[in-house]
Amino acid sequence: MATRFVAVQFKDEYSGDDEKSKQVRDGLFQKHVALYKSRPYVTKVHSMYGGVQPSGQGYHYAVVAKFESEEKAAYYDDVDPEHLEFRTQGRSLVQNIFAWGFPTEN
Repeated sequence: MATRFVAVQFKDEYSGDDEKSKQVRDGLFQKHVALYKSRPYVTKVHSMYGGVQPSGQGYHYAVVAKFESEEKAAYYDDVDPEHLEFRTQGRSLVQNIFAWGFPTEN
């Protein structure tokens, strides 16, 4: 099995408490989680929204996904067309992404 941890920090213009910023953040978060959940080779998804702060940074959300194998995780990361499209679309909204992948036991 393999695990991926991804935390996302939005650009300043999407970090506020105004309705537009919240809608942008909520939309990207929901799409990110839905992409993981729609993949048959993802065995489990955990998500956290709001106040996620690795290394004291101000990250807005995090998603942890477990894959059947390292090969399936690598496919999702580097080949999966919907995931690559999602990354391209979200790039303009995001300031930082903290991503960490590691092999895991069941």
